[in-house]
Amino acid sequence: MFPLLERGTHAYLSTLLRLAQQEGLLTFHEDQGRDVYRITTRAGRTLTLTPDQVVPFCEGLCAAHAALADEPLGTVARAIDEGLGTVSCSACRAPNPKHALRCRICGQRLLDELPPET
Repeated sequence: MFPLLERGTHAYLSTLLRLAQQEGLLTFHEDQGRDVYRITTRAGRTLTLTPDQVVPFCEGLCAAHAALADEPLGTVARAIDEGLGTVSCSACRAPNPKHALRCRICGQRLLDELPPET
């Protein structure tokens, strides 16, 4: 879906916020440069995010949306999954590292235990 966007880059982080804006969750103010990302929530609250805060913020959006609407926030979650090498929790749809055993949001088991070697 986003093969040319390398995780952590300005283009990748801006894309995550643009996708959240397309979902109607926030307004992304793109005129702030590469060091900060300014957004306004639907409730009118203005936030300034640093580059290392953008992905966790978007993960929280995905988890909250899934909990409230009982459906995943498709485009943003897919972009996070593809960009970060993560897997979405089947219960709350929050993105988690592929090596994680349990979801860091809801605690649901992510991977089955490996079968015992014989």
